[in-house]
Amino acid sequence: MRIRPLEVGTALTAFFDLQATDSAFRHTCHPQMSEIGWNAYLSFLERKKLAPFEPRENNGRAHVSFVAGPVGFNCDLAVWFAMSCFEEESPPTDSEMYVWKQLMRCFAIGHAMEEELYQWVTPALEIYYAPRGIEITRMDFEWPIFRDKPHLAGDKELLAGTADVRFEYVEKGNLRVGVVDFKSTSVGRADKRSRTTGIEAEAEYVRQVSTYLEPIEADWGALVYWIKQWDHGFQQAEVERRPGYYQKTIRRLDGIYGDVAVARPSPATPGSHCRKCPFRGACQEVTDMHVGA
Repeated sequence: MRIRPLEVGTALTAFFDLQATDSAFRHTCHPQMSEIGWNAYLSFLERKKLAPFEPRENNGRAHVSFVAGPVGFNCDLAVWFAMSCFEEESPPTDSEMYVWKQLMRCFAIGHAMEEELYQWVTPALEIYYAPRGIEITRMDFEWPIFRDKPHLAGDKELLAGTADVRFEYVEKGNLRVGVVDFKSTSVGRADKRSRTTGIEAEAEYVRQVSTYLEPIEADWGALVYWIKQWDHGFQQAEVERRPGYYQKTIRRLDGIYGDVAVARPSPATPGSHCRKCPFRGACQEVTDMHVGA
């Protein structure tokens, strides 16, 4: 029997609606106060989170967000580069600094918004679901996908990643586990986002959450979008367990890691995704080398 996810997005919406009459709460936490208030809130988040450049750690493991994303999902060579410690990330040049700051600002605001939401998830679900006879028994944030799974220790050497929220609840006497990833977004980022039709979740985000479900042993997953321009703008997209998806991903990574071990580039799959690939230059060098040979 299919287990339906809890409506985390609806619960958060109802929670913020309930609190909207409290002016102090609305001033500090509410996502839609006014255009001026919202811009002030974004500025607060930017000041709070924007940090100087630091090279990202390359530990030889592929991160689940890259593997599931449009580049890694389509091309094993891109994943090979990501797992190979190909070169240390360099600081942005003066000409790149403006773009880098804008990108980091976007990431910083998104991450800070997620952290702001963490403190409201538990009370939101409790208030919404207690009258329906559902008890929230545990709530964890930033849950590593291989936590407390000794039988998956080998997989941990290939893949890295954490789910934003993992929680347990009791429904009709049965213990259930849900996994939720939060995404902050804007109305204009996709064509099919509206109050009536809801979010059309990006395929790479669905694949990302799908990868979490089997190793975390969750019954279901969801993407919860915080839509910044709407009043209390939360919407949810369900992610079902896809039998065999995780094992297929691990087998693929194991093959790529074998190529990494002998310094043999994995096969490239050219396509439109190449335009956004961070390894375009290195890929061209490898291609030229093979053509010359």
